[in-house]
Formats: sequence, C-alpha cells, structure tokens
Amino acid sequence: MDEDRLHLSPVGHDIVAALAAALAVPGADDTWREPSPPVHPSRTETVATEFRWTIHYLAPWIGRRPRGISDREPKRPELLPARCA
Repeated sequence: MDEDRLHLSPVGHDIVAALAAALAVPGADDTWREPSPPVHPSRTETVATEFRWTIHYLAPWIGRRPRGISDREPKRPELLPARCA
C-alpha cells in the first residue's frame, strides 16, 4: 500500500500491471517486469514514517470520527449508475 494505506504502492501497481498483461488488457505492457530499486529503510526511517502517517492520517480521522464530522467532500456526491468503458 501507499503512504496513506489506501492506495496501491509501486509493488501493488506492478501486480495489477502483471494481471492486466496476463489478461491482455489493451494498453498493458511488460514494463512491470523491470526490477524496482531495492528499498531498505533503517529503523529510524521506519519509525519516522509511522509517526508521520499517524500525525497526517490517523490522528485527524480519530478526531473527526467521534464527532461524526468530516472536512472532506464526497468524490461523487450524487449516486449515478456505473459505466463500463
């Protein structure tokens, strides 16, 4: 997962790309086979990343949740039928 723990990470995108290539989805290619650079964060970097995530994402959510409020607008405020491209 990505930093916000909702969206895909680079590895997640590679998995989706591999699946798309296997299913012969138009526009899919084999660039996902190229190796990603290795990531070896130190313990300090890992703790700092967790702390930043807690401050930026978890703490605001905890603050909003009990009050039943949100400072975010819905992406699609009106219910619409699903469209297939």
